[in-house]
This record gives sequence, C-alpha cells and structure tokens, in this order.
Amino acid sequence: VNYAQYFGQVGTGGVSGQINPVTAVTVRYPWADLNGDRFAQPNEIFPTNGDFRNFQNLTGNWDPNNPSSPSTANTIAPNLKNDRTNEVIAGASHEVGRGFAVDVNYIWRKYDRFQGTFNQLSAADTTIVTSDNYIASQYPPTCTVAGARCDTVTAYYPAFQLSGTTRVVMLPTFNRSFNGVEVIGRKRMADHWMLNGSVSYNTALQHYGAGDFQSPNNIDKLNGAQYAPQSTGSGIGNVFQNARWLAKVGGMYQAPYAVNVSAFYNARQGYPFEAAVQVLTSLPNGGGTPSILLDPVGDNRLPTYQNLDLRVERPITFQGVRFIPSLDIFNIGNGNIIQALRPNQNANNANNIQAIVAPRVLRFGVRVNW
Repeated sequence: VNYAQYFGQVGTGGVSGQINPVTAVTVRYPWADLNGDRFAQPNEIFPTNGDFRNFQNLTGNWDPNNPSSPSTANTIAPNLKNDRTNEVIAGASHEVGRGFAVDVNYIWRKYDRFQGTFNQLSAADTTIVTSDNYIASQYPPTCTVAGARCDTVTAYYPAFQLSGTTRVVMLPTFNRSFNGVEVIGRKRMADHWMLNGSVSYNTALQHYGAGDFQSPNNIDKLNGAQYAPQSTGSGIGNVFQNARWLAKVGGMYQAPYAVNVSAFYNARQGYPFEAAVQVLTSLPNGGGTPSILLDPVGDNRLPTYQNLDLRVERPITFQGVRFIPSLDIFNIGNGNIIQALRPNQNANNANNIQAIVAPRVLRFGVRVNW
C-alpha cells in the first residue's frame, strides 16, 4: 500500500503572463466591406452601439476602457496555491506457478486546487463575472452534410459587455477523480519463452461546483463526465485521450537455430468523439463563437483500437562481435482504425475522417554489440 501527495508548479504562463503588458492583442469587431476592396477601413467596422469597447472577442492583456495604458488591468487572486494530487495505490502479488506471477492493483487519485482565468466586471472592480450573469439562447444550426447531427443547442452569452479585463483565481471546488484496477501477469524467460500481459479498467471524472466556471457553455456535458485532454504536438487535432479499458500482451519465443520471435498486441477502448455544433454568429457582449457539445464526454466514442506488431531476430557472433539482424513488422494486419473525426456537425467537413492508424511498416535493422 502506498500513499503519496504531489504538488504542481504555479507556472509563468498563468501568473506573470497574466500581467505582462506587452502580449499580442487581438480584438474582433463586425466588418462590412462597403466598397468591395477587401480591406478594412474605419467606416466599415461596426462595434456595438458605435463603442469600440463593445468587442465580439478579445485576447491579450489590453484594457479597451483605457487603450493607451502602458500596463494591464488584469489581476491575480492573492490566495493562489499549487495544484495538488493525492494518490493511494494498494496491490497484491502472487506466484501461481513456476516463474509465473500475477499482480492486482487498485489506484485512486484526486486532483484539486486548480486555477482559472475569469473576466472581471470592470477594470476598476476585481469582482469576477459569474455564471449568473449569462443569458441562455437557442441556436438552431444549418447542416449540409448527410448524417450530421443538427441538434438545436443552448448557447450562453454575457448579459452585459465584458470588460476584457481578467483575474486568475483558484477554483473553489473543481476537482478530478481517478479510480482504476489493473491485473498484470508475468512469465519470466524459461523453457524458451516469456510473456507479459495486463488488463486495466479505469474511470477519470471531472466535477464542477458553484464558482468553478464562468460561462455555462458545455458544463452540463463536462460535469460528472470523463476527463479527456486533447493531444498536442502531433499535428493531428481532435484526438481526446481517454480509454476506460485497455489490454496488452507481449512475449518472445526462442525457436530452433537461435531465432527469436516476439510479438506485441494491444487493444483499448476508442477515444471520445466530441461531436459539437459551432455557433457561427458571434454572440453578443463578447460571447464569441463557442462550440456546443452534443453528448457528455465519453458517451460517444470512436471504434475500438487494436494493433499487432511482430519481430524476428537471429544473433550472429563473429570474432567477438555480436551482430543481431532483425525484421520488425508494425501493424501487421494493416488496420485502418479511425483515430479522429471532424467534430463540428454544421461544417462542410462534418464527420470526415481526420486521422487513421499508420499503415503496415516493415523495418530491417542490425544491432552490433562488442
């Protein structure tokens, strides 16, 4: 049995970045190209009520109430703390036969003390905008792709124009919970073969309470649903990593004539598919163009992922040098399992396949030891 507590770091992006006065700023206003030259002129930009403080969307540390200010009106709550993880792992191991052992583990984690960035009521008032200050509106989308879900969704927008000034606060009750069980089997090398395998089942849930969110958009699809962070850095978007079950097994057999044959098979539940309707007309008072989820995260999933890899090698020793030529075959079945789909149901590419598993790959190699 093991208990541990971990603390994260208060990163520079959320603290010093919040009050950095020289960030890039983007402000969105409605524009009509009156003379057709495809260039925006001052008389073609139409802020609400003629007031340039009434933007549609704003990013960056800029105060539209005081546009020439050399500093930012953004603030940081003084009670920020490091985010925290509490963890308990309890397990048992038993040898059930000569050279073969089984482990069973239960894992519990709770993540809390997260930070959030909320709009303030005004640059001079550090009181933040709450979900009570939002208005619900119905958005019936227009869908052009056969089979797309064209559900009327509820979108929320601020009851008054947002100031553009923000405050980093600690979320009072938001937390994530993790519960998982894994069974592991291991057969050490004996009688010319070895094997390792495992099966696990887990659930990772998000929990929102009062004061944990500002805009109510999608909270009903996130609260109590699976936590599925979007992968980054691969160049492929819309991959939301969450599998409640997964299984894998790998092993090696020493065949005659010193030929080693090994294989690895793994399977998991398909990742969530977050089908959504995007509000195409900017919502009033800086409400932007949110994408509204149609299902609780984790209820709608991509196909089950399966893959089998194979390796064959034959060591050769020559004058004290050991050569190990090998052949690897990845995705031996050449499966084309879907990994990502285009989620916006009212887009022209709705439900188009965005990514599949890489095709079968053969790799020849030689490893040299001396």
